[in-house]
Amino acid sequence: MEERILRPPQTLEIVFREAQTSDTAEITRLCTQWGYPMSEQRCHECLEAVLPSDNDAVYIAELENTQLAGWAHIQTRELISSQSFAEIVGIVVDESIRRQGIGRRLIEKCEVWAMAKQLPEIWVKSNVIRPEAHEFYPGIGFKLAKTQQAYSKKLPV
Repeated sequence: MEERILRPPQTLEIVFREAQTSDTAEITRLCTQWGYPMSEQRCHECLEAVLPSDNDAVYIAELENTQLAGWAHIQTRELISSQSFAEIVGIVVDESIRRQGIGRRLIEKCEVWAMAKQLPEIWVKSNVIRPEAHEFYPGIGFKLAKTQQAYSKKLPV
């Protein structure tokens, strides 16, 4: 897979929009940067499932050359144990152009979506290996709600 490095121009011209399946290759590239490599085929399948859903939204930050500067995926969470809320289940900004307000703008898009759904709260989780994110989220109004450990188990399928 070709690796492209984005070099920030003097002023970034970025368009924020909803994702399309044609964004698959660029979303896949950013997933790999984020530490969650996946195949383009799997990414395309996920987008096909998520994009038509009323309970999900995927927002894109696109540079004028059609490279993606970042993306965010938000969804409605309906849990028996709590009120409904919105959760940002994925957000990444290209590592070569971070700290330029792109993540903040993607979060704002997610907040507008959640408010339109009349969801009273928005959550985001951050891996312990991302100290820069642990500074970013409180800086834009998020409060640390809890600390937990996550477990997984492979199933024979």
